[in-house]
Amino acid sequence: MKKIRNISAILLALAMCFALVACGGGGNNTSNAPAPSTSNAPAPSTSNAPAPSTSTAPTPAQTGIESAAPVGQGGLTVRGTAAPGTINGTIGYGQVIDPLPGTEFEDVINMIIEVPYTVCDPQSAGGTASVNRLSYVLIYNRLVYFDVNQVIQPELATSWETDDAQTWIFHLRNDVTFHNGDKFTAADVVYTAERSRQEPGSLAWDQWMGITSIKALDDYTVEIVLDAPYSSFAYNLTLPGGAIVNKRAIEADPVKGPWIGTGAFYVSDMVTGTSLQFTRNDNYWGPKAYTKTMNWIFVPEVASRTVMLLNGEMDVCLSVAPTDNDMFVDDDGYIVYSYAANTTHSLTFSMINPITGDKNFRLAVAHAINREEAAVVSSGRWAKVTRDGTFWGDSTPFRNTSIPQIPQDLDKAKEYLALSTYKGEQLEILTAPDTLTVSSQMIQEQLRAIGINCTVRTADVGTLVSESRYGDTNLTLLHFVGPFELDPTSVKVNLYPDMSANRASYNNPEVNALIDSVMAEPDPAEQQRIYYRIQELVAEDIPALSIFERIWTIVTNDKVGGIIVNPDMNHDLTYIFKMK
Repeated sequence: MKKIRNISAILLALAMCFALVACGGGGNNTSNAPAPSTSNAPAPSTSNAPAPSTSTAPTPAQTGIESAAPVGQGGLTVRGTAAPGTINGTIGYGQVIDPLPGTEFEDVINMIIEVPYTVCDPQSAGGTASVNRLSYVLIYNRLVYFDVNQVIQPELATSWETDDAQTWIFHLRNDVTFHNGDKFTAADVVYTAERSRQEPGSLAWDQWMGITSIKALDDYTVEIVLDAPYSSFAYNLTLPGGAIVNKRAIEADPVKGPWIGTGAFYVSDMVTGTSLQFTRNDNYWGPKAYTKTMNWIFVPEVASRTVMLLNGEMDVCLSVAPTDNDMFVDDDGYIVYSYAANTTHSLTFSMINPITGDKNFRLAVAHAINREEAAVVSSGRWAKVTRDGTFWGDSTPFRNTSIPQIPQDLDKAKEYLALSTYKGEQLEILTAPDTLTVSSQMIQEQLRAIGINCTVRTADVGTLVSESRYGDTNLTLLHFVGPFELDPTSVKVNLYPDMSANRASYNNPEVNALIDSVMAEPDPAEQQRIYYRIQELVAEDIPALSIFERIWTIVTNDKVGGIIVNPDMNHDLTYIFKMK
């Protein structure tokens, strides 16, 4: 019997005994701050929300209790609503398992990460992997965060306002200290923004983009002026790259200084590329974490990850092989969180390479690709094949589903290839580990069928990121992810010149102008028109082909809870726990 069914059955048995189950925990949000209200109102441009509570236990989001199972004096509750794309028998994003009162916790949690951790700095181009983003939520705070109801909430800022979406005022908390004991002030926000603007290709570069001036009006008030109105600027600062760093720490120690934040955990040890250890910040300004120590261990072999979970050596795995997912779904000793990530697994073309920059060549490839085959060989039933012709996030608003997909047609593929500049050269598909390697090999075979010779090179994510930056002339083909966020303005990160995720080196002046115009557009109908037009132009240019979206899983043993899973992969592990 699957875990959810098991928990639900126990709840029915307990229903006569409990009129109400009171629960504490991390709350159903995306931040290490207490959970906000569950309002479904759109994210405001002006907030006067009160500062988060500093009680000793986080406040649960009032989403209702689905099920509960007692364990000793404590227990688990499963709360929230399953999201689209959830596999039966697992817990989807928008759900969280919280501890009941009286639960006792283990001090240490051991977690497997799927990529090597090499850089702990949100303002470094080498620190952009998904595992980096998870760590930034633990180590740092942002001015604001985005909850699961898609409402912007205060974190280090208590309120903010703008009259024109170009000049923004943020009012800050006055009771926060960094891990090194320094008082958090407006000067740290100014330093963070200024340092971010010197690091193209970093997450922070994307989050603090467009600033023409930033200044501290006093110790706890910051004024930010943008080069143009940007209605989603506050949302942009909710992303992990908006993390606030400490000026004095970085200037004193450029290597370990960036590790200093204001978050619920601090980095106590790091072996580059191998392991990372977090220790609970007992001086944290918000509710303390349940876990005292978290050990993150890089395990490159997917089979080894499964074995380490099964033998109890590790408590959590962020990336189990799709072929092993069902093993855990059907085992009552494990909990599986699943989510269709808002990232498209795509084949990207370098638009500045003489061969892949030729549209005839891109059309040849587009007609050669069989998405179903690539998806199935990669992830089996844990993949969602792209059914339209747009390059866009699966859950990103204003997706233009009316754009037709270029169908597989090998005869047309060969015709376009004959018209292209390709003359039999050996090309390379650069990809990252795990499932994308096998789908890259399938794409390699599909291209070979029309006469295109490719090799597949698997790199770690850090190497891939450094070798696929905007303007890199060595790249030809890339099989990786398009990191669209839950706000449509994230299109800029993927398609605008010099942005971190524009790995195609795509530069269409008409698209650039449309992106500039939509950033300040307040009318949803006009926004839709512009975003649809952007997608149409990109579909005509073909800088990238969306292949599939993978349904990702996080697997834990049945004593672990408190993970907040989000479709943008910016999960919150602040209030993770392991019951004794």
